[in-house]
Amino acid sequence: MENHRCKGSLKNEISIRKDYENELVKDINGDKKQWRMFAYQYDFDTDDYYEESIAKIKYCPFCGDKLETGE
Repeated sequence: MENHRCKGSLKNEISIRKDYENELVKDINGDKKQWRMFAYQYDFDTDDYYEESIAKIKYCPFCGDKLETGE
């Protein structure tokens, strides 16, 4: 898995990585790995945290680095 880490993403608790939007349904909806921002959300019903894809990106919004496609 490809990750991008910078001070801004760490400070804002945002994970930036090349991944599927949702690992569980990737084959069903034809998703492909892309650079995405993920945030952790709290689920009050299960009293647990889950990961949510919040945006597809090409540049890091915190440091401005271009994220390489690697394709």
